Amino acid sequence: MDHNDIRHKLSEYIDDAVSPQERSAIDAHLKTCTECSAALADLRKTIETVKQIEEVEAPAWMRQKIMAKVREEAAARIPWYT
Repeated sequence: MDHNDIRHKLSEYIDDAVSPQERSAIDAHLKTCTECSAALADLRKTIETVKQIEEVEAPAWMRQKIMAKVREEAAARIPWYT
């Protein structure tokens, strides 16, 4: 794997969604690449920040508007032969 491949796999790396071979390659790269190490640290910090955000309930009018749009789009996909 090259630098760009590793950079694009950092999220999967954090989630343990990479193969053992990929993990070894990423670990070796992170030991020598300060740019990717910093990107990994930033990604971990971002994940922790997002986890701390309080979940907010959407207003009823918004849910109704979204569901109406979903039903409208679903109805438009019904084949003419049904």
